[in-house]
Amino acid sequence: MGAGASSQYRAGDANHRPPSFAEAVATKRRTTPNINVVVDGMNVALANVPDYEKDPATRRQCALEGLRLCVEFLIEADVAFKIFAPRGWVDDHPETEPLQRSKLLFATPGGADDRFLLRHAEAHGSFVVSNDRFMDHARDRGYAQRWLDYRRVPFMFDPSFAPDPDAVARIRIAADGRAPAWAAGPGCEDMVDSSPEVERHRPRSRPHSPERSPPSPVFSPHSPDAFSPNRRSEALERLAAINDATAARVEAAADIVLGPA
Repeated sequence: MGAGASSQYRAGDANHRPPSFAEAVATKRRTTPNINVVVDGMNVALANVPDYEKDPATRRQCALEGLRLCVEFLIEADVAFKIFAPRGWVDDHPETEPLQRSKLLFATPGGADDRFLLRHAEAHGSFVVSNDRFMDHARDRGYAQRWLDYRRVPFMFDPSFAPDPDAVARIRIAADGRAPAWAAGPGCEDMVDSSPEVERHRPRSRPHSPERSPPSPVFSPHSPDAFSPNRRSEALERLAAINDATAARVEAAADIVLGPA
């Protein structure tokens, strides 16, 4: 995975032209990659949009160009990849359809793309191409920040897609089977469930706060008597009493404003 893999398509080279998404995907289907990554699609696309650029059409073009350059690089570097992006962003960019048809770009529920790509990386031992450090997932979902930092591949555009050289070195080490055990991920065979690193990495559900009462079984569909006849009768009686009280207050207010009927 070399840093200059996409250089053959640099602007100004009269002998080459940038491939279309369809051409890039066709090339991808003919390869047999030995490295696996998952791409934070919208993060990569927006990273190629200059902060100073305000024109919506130009910003859109830059975003698509960023994703194309990343795809180009990964294909030339012989890397197996999947791209995850929010459904709304994918729907707004129909130009990515060739990637979707080839099962390389996957639309996630809105706002959940990070969760899906991290889970994929955990399950498949993938590296994550993103400039997001995912610190909120370390804080709220139990992932080890050290694991996230090891598996993450930061990048820039210069103007070609250029991954962090240190991350590239980590990918090569992992491809050779020399990654440290704690970085392999719980889904790998050399990890054991009792490992402290695995326990810190695995997302946990939050217990109920001692100050907060658990949900009332009355409102739980799993409660054995949640919908029993007695419960229903009591609820209807309370509702009738509330309605009677409300009607009385409305009538009293009308008497004050309009006078007695």
